Order: sequence, then C-alpha cells, then structure tokens
Amino acid sequence: MKAVLLAAGQGLRLRPWTENLPKCLLEAGGVRLLDAQRGVLRAEGVREHVLVAGHCAGALEGLGLTLLRNERYAETNMVWTLLSAREEMRDGAVVSYGDIAYPREALRAVLDSPADIAVAVDLEWESYWRLRFGDPLKDAETLAMRGGDIVEIGGRPERLDEIEGQYIGLMRFSAEGVRALWRVFEACRARGDINGKKPEKAFMTDLLQELIRAGLPVAACPFRGGWVEIDTPGDIGLPETGERLRRIAASLPAPSGTER
Repeated sequence: MKAVLLAAGQGLRLRPWTENLPKCLLEAGGVRLLDAQRGVLRAEGVREHVLVAGHCAGALEGLGLTLLRNERYAETNMVWTLLSAREEMRDGAVVSYGDIAYPREALRAVLDSPADIAVAVDLEWESYWRLRFGDPLKDAETLAMRGGDIVEIGGRPERLDEIEGQYIGLMRFSAEGVRALWRVFEACRARGDINGKKPEKAFMTDLLQELIRAGLPVAACPFRGGWVEIDTPGDIGLPETGERLRRIAASLPAPSGTER
C-alpha cells in the first residue's frame, strides 16, 4: 500500500510563514510536519509516498517521494487535488492531508480496519480544540456514527453532541474502496455538484458524505488524541503543537541509512 499526501494548498491563513513554503514543511518543536508524517508511515510499513503539490511545489523536490502537481491549486480544493493522484491510488492507498501529523495508533486504526473505506476519528478531540480555539465548536465539524460506521460528516455543528469524534484528514481506501470513490465522484461531477458544492471546490468531507449517501459503508476508526494540525498562526505558537510533534517523532525508530 502507498500513501497519497495532499499538500497543494496555499496556506493563506498562515502568511507570512507560507509565503514561500508549503504548509507540510512547517515545523514546531524542531519537527517538520512532513517528516513526522512520513516517519509514522514508514514505521507502520507504508513506504511508498506520493505527494500532490501546488503552492511552492519546487520546495518539495528531492525528498525521495513521487511528486505530482495540481496545477489548478489556486482555484480548486482538496477533492481536485486528490484527483491528480487518481492513477497512483488504483491498488488502494492511505490518503492524508499534508498539514497534519498523527501518532502511530491513528494510522494503525485505518490500516487494521477490514473496511474498504476507513476514516480515522479522534475521540478525544474536544480538549485539543479548546486549546486551539477556546470555543470547541469553533472550526469543528459534525460527525455521527452508528454501528461502527460514519453516517454524517462535515457539517457545521451548533451543539457538542453533534460531534461524536473529529475527522482529522486521514483515511484508507482498499482497491474496491478506490473504485467506489471514483464511481461516486464521477456521478457527482456529471450532475455538477458534490454535496452542494462545485466539484472543483469540494472538500474531502463532502465526497465522504456523498459516499455515505450512496449507501457505501464508511468505517469510523477511532483513536485517542495525539495528532497535530497546523492551520493558523495560533497553531504555530501553541506549545501543545510542538509537544505533540516531539512525541510523535520520539515514537519512531531511528531511520536506516537508506531512508530519507
């Protein structure tokens, strides 16, 4: 299995740090997001890494991974970036956002799932959101589960009980799951919208919701905290960001001489 990392975004909320740098190369606590994420992937046996770049793509050359480009990164969103890696996903893939890092337990949760579509869900999201935003409803998304599957995702919550766990941007698709993903995507593209958005502007949660709407099981793979997202200047200045990244890095085996 390979990993597809989605890292085309401009990181406008993170200027000036992202003026000449993609978000995945940001660091805190002396640890870069991309290094932490790739270290976890390697440690869990996922050694082939494909990265879809856009903004400042040149900074990602020579890192020992397959580099693809979403040339329309400035006018499109996450689903369109994933589309750039369609052929690379044919036999199944872990898919992850580039501006996050996660503990090995989170990755194991999706790798160990027997489901064709498996999505990591943080059950201890609330304390992290309180640190980041004060109000845990700020910037959070709805997520409802039933019988081990996600049945609703990506909405704007009004109450905490609408959030049974937090989607972090980490998922796995088997080969059959990939076929289902693109089958639903093509049906949505043909009608001109993905969960009410233009296909070029859709988020991954929009496409996941369409999979659910089509009757496909989307498995919730729970884990408990320890992951990191750098999306705002506050995330860079938050001590917890560096502490979590250092903990992730400390959990990894020392790289061999052949790894980069």
